[in-house]
Amino acid sequence: MKFMFFILLSSFLVMSCTHNHESHQHNHHHDSAHPHKITTEWTTSEGLKQPESSYIHKQTRSLFVSNVNGGPLTKDYRGEIHVYDLKGRLKKKNWVKGLHAPKGLRAYKNTLYVADIDSLVAINISTGKIIKKHPAPKAKLLNDIAIDKSGTVYVSDTIGGRIYRLKNNKITSWMSGKTLENPNGLFIKNNRLYVAAWGTGMAKDWSTKVPGNLYWIDLSTNQKHYLTKKPLGNLDGLEWSDKHGWLVSDWKAGKVFEISSSGNVETLITGLKGAADIGWNETENTLIVPEMNNNMIHSYKL
Repeated sequence: MKFMFFILLSSFLVMSCTHNHESHQHNHHHDSAHPHKITTEWTTSEGLKQPESSYIHKQTRSLFVSNVNGGPLTKDYRGEIHVYDLKGRLKKKNWVKGLHAPKGLRAYKNTLYVADIDSLVAINISTGKIIKKHPAPKAKLLNDIAIDKSGTVYVSDTIGGRIYRLKNNKITSWMSGKTLENPNGLFIKNNRLYVAAWGTGMAKDWSTKVPGNLYWIDLSTNQKHYLTKKPLGNLDGLEWSDKHGWLVSDWKAGKVFEISSSGNVETLITGLKGAADIGWNETENTLIVPEMNNNMIHSYKL
């Protein structure tokens, strides 16, 4: 989860509600050097107001999208979550409203967790009602979420340089420090917490002295191990695909990368304006990418 906030909010335009299946009408493009053919399935702007996170919920075959709709750190009750079908059609606008600046999304059983500035919000998926808000002590910008098989929730604080953990209904600071490289995207696989980092030496304008890496933390020993062989970018969304390996977005550069288990990096997509928190549908082999600064979401067939 996540993004460059120094872009003036007034520049965000609310676009007309359209579906666009013609990828050539956008400035982004697929990397022709990549061995897999990538096509744009659909694009929508319907209802979107700074879309940050896209999460595919397999059980309901729905796409949840968080909309910041204002300042990234502003508690203004303008944040929203919309529900789309897997073809990009809006099913429930303002399914949840009254949030502040919602970002990362992830579900466990019938609960959808949302990172909202300094609180982890739990929502009942069946009813769309907020169950509970878990304030994270000293949190500055909660961003992305990962959940293990037992339901323990991990959430990154990109500005604060922390990772929080919600366990047994109590949220605490689990890890912190410069070694986390301003953590952003999170994903749990094989008892490892994978982290897509924004980078170190982060200034007020969100630029970094050193770009972020993709690394993993052993959940048994808390030891950090690098996956990428060198700093890659201002990383945001993170998903795993059995077919393609790691899928990672770079918010600032407007790119999406494919990274193998050995750390080899290939560029899949370029030219996006704010490539935010991605979603992955393994069954359909489709990648969902919010283009935050254009108020759009794109679905790509890999």
